[in-house]
Amino acid sequence: MRLITLCALWGGVFFLIIKYRVNLSDIEDRLENVLGINSPLPQVFARPISFIFVFGFPFFATTILAFWVIFPMLPAPLVEINASPILKEILPETTEPPSPSPGIGSTMTRLRDSAIMIYVPSGSFEMGSQDGDMDEQPVHKVNLDTFWIDRAEVTVAMFHTFVKQTNYQTTADKEGHGIAFVDGEWYSQLVGVNWQHPHGLKGPASKNDHPVTQVSWQDAEAYCTWAGVRLPTEAEWEYAARGPKANRYPWGNQPPSPDLVNYYRLHLDTNLGTTPVGSYPKGKSWVGAVDMAGNVWEWVADWYDSDYYKVSPKKNPKGPSRGTHKVRRGGSWAADNTYIYSAHRHNQAGLDPNFRVDDTGFRCAGDAQE
Repeated sequence: MRLITLCALWGGVFFLIIKYRVNLSDIEDRLENVLGINSPLPQVFARPISFIFVFGFPFFATTILAFWVIFPMLPAPLVEINASPILKEILPETTEPPSPSPGIGSTMTRLRDSAIMIYVPSGSFEMGSQDGDMDEQPVHKVNLDTFWIDRAEVTVAMFHTFVKQTNYQTTADKEGHGIAFVDGEWYSQLVGVNWQHPHGLKGPASKNDHPVTQVSWQDAEAYCTWAGVRLPTEAEWEYAARGPKANRYPWGNQPPSPDLVNYYRLHLDTNLGTTPVGSYPKGKSWVGAVDMAGNVWEWVADWYDSDYYKVSPKKNPKGPSRGTHKVRRGGSWAADNTYIYSAHRHNQAGLDPNFRVDDTGFRCAGDAQE
């Protein structure tokens, strides 16, 4: 009985093969229709695949052929795959040369606070001033690696985001007082002064697009750390301001004027205080950084030492390893032209890391790969 059944089964198979007789053109047509491939199929593959094709699995048969037989025979890829912009950011590029390094004035936007940073290429310059104060001497050559520096000073709006996200309290907030210029008088101690009320509770509130003030060195460092960067060193700050030609001012060697810089307002008029960052584009530095002279003094990373230039290393100097006072750079809206030249190192009694006043702010910097 079993023998009769097997004979009948194989007879049926043979009948189907004879009846439907799969030929090469059937399979090749299916390959072209399903996969878009038009390639001759060798005779050796026709017989085994015909059984699969006949018994009701034509798509399965052609798929097997495509992956196991046809694809290896092809001399080149079927399609050119272009990665999406997102994938190109994630996956390493293996077929194209790396993109060129940024050039002078190239910018990027910092993610945490949307600050625009400017690329400063590696180079050397003569740091210091032979005609300036004694702590600016001797003039010495400094070599710096590439770095990024903020295009403008950190604004009130940016600092507000920092405080809101971290619940940070500034030195002035914790101590309940600060220093401000009142009625043209230098450095008056006022209660209630802070970054939101830089001129005291009776004065105008700070404005979002102006540089933040009433921030101590400690506050500035805390902000930069939160933003994923740091304060610039004295050498980096001066190089970004003066450039390889060691200009006297960010814009060159031309004396300061009201269209180049916000300065000397304490003596010239009653419209005292800061201006929106970037209000003096003609006064930008060689890399495009604005307000590196005037508007507000800027904290830098270094401890102060009047004799540091005598022992400063030539490569990437970072200042003394310890100290009691910090350094401000660039002058402010209250300073005259004896303070706003780019080599000036401003230090005075009381400029410890907790000092704050309504003409002092900061900008951040960051490392860059060569």
